[in-house]
Amino acid sequence: HAVWALTDFGIRCVIAPSFGDIFASNARKNGLLLIRLPDALCRRLRDEVELSQFAPVTVDLEHRHILLASGEEVGFAVDPDDR
Repeated sequence: HAVWALTDFGIRCVIAPSFGDIFASNARKNGLLLIRLPDALCRRLRDEVELSQFAPVTVDLEHRHILLASGEEVGFAVDPDDR
């Protein structure tokens, strides 16, 4: 139900250091993109979002990068089947 709740709320991507197997499987089946980044980088992204007063973050799946309000781009890897 967690994936459905997130997608019903309009969330299309979740960025975190790890995900549980069942959550990841459900996310894949329901079109929710999961991006795994190291814990330190996730903390830095959270800090950046807070400093920008929660400005939107853009995830470019085609080019595999996250664009922050500051203009910084953070690259990520994604399973080709999830793309």
